[in-house]
Amino acid sequence: MNTSIIFNYKRLVFIAAFILCALSVFAKTETPKEPVAQNSDSIYIHNKIGAIFDKYNRRPKSKHFTWGADLGSSVDLTGHDFTTFDATLCFGYKNSIFSIAGISVGIRRAIGTGNTFVPLCAIVRTNFRKRPSLLFFNFTTGYSFNTIKDSKRMGGFVLSAGLGINLSQNNICRSHIIIGYGFYHINDQQVTNLNMDINHVDLAQIGLGIEF
Repeated sequence: MNTSIIFNYKRLVFIAAFILCALSVFAKTETPKEPVAQNSDSIYIHNKIGAIFDKYNRRPKSKHFTWGADLGSSVDLTGHDFTTFDATLCFGYKNSIFSIAGISVGIRRAIGTGNTFVPLCAIVRTNFRKRPSLLFFNFTTGYSFNTIKDSKRMGGFVLSAGLGINLSQNNICRSHIIIGYGFYHINDQQVTNLNMDINHVDLAQIGLGIEF
């Protein structure tokens, strides 16, 4: 038998054995799943990996309404002094997949220039699975009422997408940090009136929040 064929055969056997061993170890170390409650309204299945500081001591009451607040900042990546301090309130529905699916309203005031953005958005936060997890995805999109310099208040499309980390949770609330990207469209009339050389703003965003 050709030497190269023997070598390739042995290599394939080694790779297959390595994969089988890895799968065996993974199967043995996988976190045991807790029994799922028979109550169809049960929202959380607690498995002690839902936050960095996890303080659940019992299964929380089943409820589908949630609300929360976030404070943070959006840093202008275009260099046009649109960096803002951000405050947001959100309200909505939650279940085993979505930590919130609802609406948010915020106020974002530029530091130094006084430019103000008031976004009204749809918001979704989810980890894409029914069990709690440390990480989650955050997405908002909607319409922002913008007051830029001395121009009249006009609106534009706004969206943001980011990755969240659950910091602490107990039977009452949960805190998190979100890092992401934001986009503001600036009304064409404002662009013309203010002689601006851009019609949108790209932002790096970070915020701390709490949900009840």
